[in-house]
Amino acid sequence: MYSSGFHTCEYPLDVFNYDEPANHRFAEVEVFGDIAHGARGSKLASSTITIKKALSLHQMVGRAVECIASKIDKSAERTIVEGDGSAATNTGHRSTADVSGIGSVAASLGAQGKAKAAEGSAIVLCYRNDEGDIIHIRASKIGDNGVKPDTWYVLNANGEFEEAGD
Repeated sequence: MYSSGFHTCEYPLDVFNYDEPANHRFAEVEVFGDIAHGARGSKLASSTITIKKALSLHQMVGRAVECIASKIDKSAERTIVEGDGSAATNTGHRSTADVSGIGSVAASLGAQGKAKAAEGSAIVLCYRNDEGDIIHIRASKIGDNGVKPDTWYVLNANGEFEEAGD
């Protein structure tokens, strides 16, 4: 597998297991022909490849988030999680994520999503355009960037945290 063919990774950030980001260019590709999967991770080799679009490092991270989000059950509209070190993630349109434990993370990655977290925790939010493309993604610990505990936040069109109503 490693001696020939075009090498790709199904999960975008797995490429950093093989190449340093500063020394390489990255792209979204489509693979065809003979395809061999590696023994670990998402690496594969193919006999034919089509390069669809060059990607910046920022876009690579966005694609990784999309990859993770695509594996999450989108039927839940609201997730509330209690307990230290926990995580709540939602990806649906206008979905919410709420955590109350210390060291927890609330992530709402869908369009117009909102999140809130307790002191000692963090939030992650996306801003998407009308086509659903990620325009901004931002994370903050509670207490940083003006983000207050137990307060709902959205990410606005400028990529800034903005208080949201209940």
